[in-house]
Amino acid sequence: MGIAKSIIAGLVFLAATVGIGCGGYAQIGAGFTDNLTKFAGRASGQAQYQMGGGTNPNLMPDGMLRLRVGGDVQELGVGAGICVRGTGPGVSPFARAGITALQIGATDGRFSIGLFGPFLEAGVAFDIGKLPDAIRRVTSYFIALHGGIGYDVRFTSQPNEGYWLVALAFGWRFGIRAR
Repeated sequence: MGIAKSIIAGLVFLAATVGIGCGGYAQIGAGFTDNLTKFAGRASGQAQYQMGGGTNPNLMPDGMLRLRVGGDVQELGVGAGICVRGTGPGVSPFARAGITALQIGATDGRFSIGLFGPFLEAGVAFDIGKLPDAIRRVTSYFIALHGGIGYDVRFTSQPNEGYWLVALAFGWRFGIRAR
């Protein structure tokens, strides 16, 4: 039930920013992650949903919902951050910094919970389609390739550990004029 509430709250936030003339973005992606400390069994697949919005299309607060499954790690995380995006025509670099505010799951076959794990991501988004100016709600679609690092801060018996990730995402921009 908590996941549904988070998604609904995020959609309301996004609708509110678009409705008052602001802009935003959303993206859904999947990729691969593994740890930096080389504990066996940590390689996993990752699915992630991110969205952000605000009055400045180059600097936006955003949120994310992340699922990691594979080996000895099965976790669901919810986090927030700041996204810096370029607005160049066709290709837009971006970077995100933030925290995984809460992560719950199983690591090493035992319940795990973590709070406030930091992460950094960087990548590039490639525009794959634009809509006419008359359609203001969704102005463009993009594919993003990104990588990052983070640190899981756990409050259960499992060790804290760093991780890296690579992912491919499909996204769309709202209320921001495509160049």
